[in-house]
Amino acid sequence: MSNRRILNSYEFLSLNESNGVSKKDIGVIGPLPSGDLVIKYSTKDAPWKRNDSSSSHFFEVGESEIEIPKKCIDVSVSPGYDIITFKTGMNWFKNEENYRSFENLVEDFISHKLASGRKKINPLEEDVNIITDEIGIDADVDQSDQNSDFEIDGSLSNGMEFEFSKSSLDDPIKKLLLYKSREEIHPTIEMKRKGSKFSCKYRTPYGKFESEHDSLSSILKSPIDKYLLSVCIDGKNLEEDQRDLVNHLLTLFKYHTWVKPESGVENVMERYLDESREIKRVMEILKNSIPEKHIEEMYSDARAKFISKK
Repeated sequence: MSNRRILNSYEFLSLNESNGVSKKDIGVIGPLPSGDLVIKYSTKDAPWKRNDSSSSHFFEVGESEIEIPKKCIDVSVSPGYDIITFKTGMNWFKNEENYRSFENLVEDFISHKLASGRKKINPLEEDVNIITDEIGIDADVDQSDQNSDFEIDGSLSNGMEFEFSKSSLDDPIKKLLLYKSREEIHPTIEMKRKGSKFSCKYRTPYGKFESEHDSLSSILKSPIDKYLLSVCIDGKNLEEDQRDLVNHLLTLFKYHTWVKPESGVENVMERYLDESREIKRVMEILKNSIPEKHIEEMYSDARAKFISKK
């Protein structure tokens, strides 16, 4: 069995933990709650060679060589740098030999970057960097004050303020509060772990909204949370996240029980009320970027369409 570290979320802090080197500082982001590992690097200072075939990517770093199917990787090319996303949840990575080769590749990449003498970082800052990056905040911890072994607060490079805590080294998060600026009294975004659940609260121009999830990764798969995160941080993907939430609302319309059931059928009435409340909630949320009259028109059109089919 290999004695190399397994790339578990929030535990893969660096090749050598004693160095306390930031993965993000050397170009490694994650593994993220979604299960992906992202490597961002300057094309002027690429520590590896990459050649592509019709179905695979070939990587070479030092003594490490590996061929990975293209379906397991996303490559984004921008002026001056590339971003490679390794989808480590896919079956190819579940093969022990494949995964060991992948670990070797990543560790050789890190070793190369370590040799260039990058700055050291507090592991709690690293946790904040990973989580904020995953939720769409393109900023790193700028300065921080550590209050205890598992508590830290400070500011991000985009001017946002944060408070972060965890209950143990292996705990991904106990609490993360994000403030849009130093002048804000109340957090714009709150993420808290309550037992096995994750509670999220969002303070938007059109009200406060809450959600609850079973895992961090499920937060980022929710069209409601993704949209609210974009609204709260003025995200560049707001248009796309709005479209996804509108599609979610249209799905709610499609499967809604439009005609109120007769009293006495308890489970049917409960379902009707739950569906109605959720539709109203999503419509309220969408007011943050869509005029209310347009949302009401969507509702009226859906009601007329689906009731006419009864």
